Amino acid sequence: MQEVKLNLPSLFVERMRARLGDEFEAFEKALEEPAPSSVRWNPAKTILEAKALPVVPWCAWGQLLPRRPSYTLDPLLHAGAYYVQEASSMFLGHVLEHLRLRGALAALDLCAAPGGKSTLLASALPEGSLLVANEVVATRAQILKENLNKWGSPNVAITSNQPEDFAQLGPVFDLMLVDAPCSGEGLFRKDPDAIGHWSPENLLMCQKRQEKILEEAWPALKEDGILIYSTCTYNPGENEQILEWLCENFAVEELPIELPEGWGVQKIEAVSASGFAFLPHRLTGEGFFLAVLRKTPGGVSGKKFKTQKKSSKNPHFSNKEQPEVLEWIDWDDADFHLPGESVEVFSGQWRGLMTNLRQNLHPLQLGQPLALPDKRGWRPDPLLSFSTRLRRDAFPRTELGLHAALTYLAKGETKADLPQGMGIFTFQDLPLGFYKQAGARVINHFPKDWRVRMDVPLVPPLPFWWLD
Repeated sequence: MQEVKLNLPSLFVERMRARLGDEFEAFEKALEEPAPSSVRWNPAKTILEAKALPVVPWCAWGQLLPRRPSYTLDPLLHAGAYYVQEASSMFLGHVLEHLRLRGALAALDLCAAPGGKSTLLASALPEGSLLVANEVVATRAQILKENLNKWGSPNVAITSNQPEDFAQLGPVFDLMLVDAPCSGEGLFRKDPDAIGHWSPENLLMCQKRQEKILEEAWPALKEDGILIYSTCTYNPGENEQILEWLCENFAVEELPIELPEGWGVQKIEAVSASGFAFLPHRLTGEGFFLAVLRKTPGGVSGKKFKTQKKSSKNPHFSNKEQPEVLEWIDWDDADFHLPGESVEVFSGQWRGLMTNLRQNLHPLQLGQPLALPDKRGWRPDPLLSFSTRLRRDAFPRTELGLHAALTYLAKGETKADLPQGMGIFTFQDLPLGFYKQAGARVINHFPKDWRVRMDVPLVPPLPFWWLD
């Protein structure tokens, strides 16, 4: 790819030149270069040996690619083996590792779509933790739901609510990530259209919106809870000034994060707290900012949260049917939520909070989709095939080659002599989805809305991880 000359706003250039001094020319040149490509592997699913690719220094699961491949034509992407994520934002992985979190936690990703930081949280939180991923825009919430289900982590709830709605829950979250909607200056070379939306008025609007989001959601964070605030902009009004606003209006303290030398990450000192800035001429990544604060005593507000007792009875899920369904999953403390007739499963320790979410929010999913009603009882939910809690011996498995796997993902016809009933197609030993062999017919159970919409070449290009 050739370098592209960007028509940067003059006021933006003036501000960045004053900030960077002699570095500005290198910064401007970096914005004209092709945006780097990077992926983050799923540690619960990755089965491939590490390839000879540069790693993302601040994230053990991140890799930098020499060029952007055709991700859509890689079945492992659809199987949730990796997520295509911008390298700078993977810094969240270093932060979570440095915080050394212990015990099962309740975490909220307030502005979660499309799911990059949510999937990272799902991998990095302590065993048994619950992740609530929220996205207020309905269409983006469906993308978030797809990405999180493909990732396959247990104990994930997906909601579509305004930030103010979370105050109704009371202080229930140990960790809150606010990756705030922002002016997007850090994505100028990746998304040149963002330049056209830039204006001083828009910067101020973004800053006020960020303050409103934080203020409205603040009551849902526990005392001593951790707030991680991030943006993809260089604008100090949305970064350092937001930190000052938080310190002036709420009981908080900064949590220091060690920063190894040589990464190229810049520590930005505000008056009362500091954050970390990513600039594309200093490292391989886009513009990004992140800060970590703790909610100190005196910062709790909102109504008290009452845990509801677990009920052992469920009129929609009979004792006769339950043992058969439970044989599909490896889950010792399974509890269930039934939105309508479907069944979703989660760890029993989170029943109280899940009930709180159901009663006060607009949940799209509360736990792992498990089963749907069938004429003869229950059949597996198509999303169960991606779960890391699916028992390997629960259904027959059939390995597919590259072309056959892509044909299945495109909802094309699969011709094979398979065991009758439900089974799972795999690629590189990872589940792609369910099928049902009914007589001589193979019924494709891959979710229709997720199908590959590209024509599948007779000889597809090899995925990047297959190349030497």
